[in-house]
Amino acid sequence: MDSEFCFPKSRRLVKSEVEGLLGDGARLGQDALGLRLLQNDHAFGRIAIAVPKRILKLAVDRNRIKRVIREAFRQHDVRRCNIDVLITLRSKVTIAAGLNDHVSQDTIGVMCVRLFDKVSRRFEPSR
Repeated sequence: MDSEFCFPKSRRLVKSEVEGLLGDGARLGQDALGLRLLQNDHAFGRIAIAVPKRILKLAVDRNRIKRVIREAFRQHDVRRCNIDVLITLRSKVTIAAGLNDHVSQDTIGVMCVRLFDKVSRRFEPSR
């Protein structure tokens, strides 16, 4: 399998690294998403995603949002920056589009791309 089309474990943060990121990481945010980031010693970006159960009750909804965020990260150039990223869902979202007070799944992907654009402008990718 081509490494460009997969998401290996080396690109994921473990609990101890997330705790360090929460203590020292810079904050960014947009609507329903919060972002913490910190430079790392690797030549690539790593990610952790937090979708609280109090916001989305059903596991299928939480997992779908995580897949959308993970895929946005995988396809974006921010994965080439040497940073650790924690993305947290901050407000209620729903997968069903058309509701005025909720954010759809596609909108979450678009918000991720916008946040990743800001991050990639701030941190020059290491080549």
